[in-house]
Amino acid sequence: MPILGRVKLQLQIAGGTYRSDLQVVQNLTYEAFLGWDFLRANGPVIDLKNGTLKLEDSPAEPHPDDTCHV
Repeated sequence: MPILGRVKLQLQIAGGTYRSDLQVVQNLTYEAFLGWDFLRANGPVIDLKNGTLKLEDSPAEPHPDDTCHV
């Protein structure tokens, strides 16, 4: 799958704000999911039985590097 670029931004998830570095791909035909780097950095509790992911609220301050590079 060709990667068109990368974007550094802040994700709003369940009331928390999390910085992330995402890859941009063309014509993605399925739902994407958060990668290991995001999960490792934010230490979620994953409950596969109930299909939930719990993140601690850890708001990120706006950062000048949170820009789009496509």
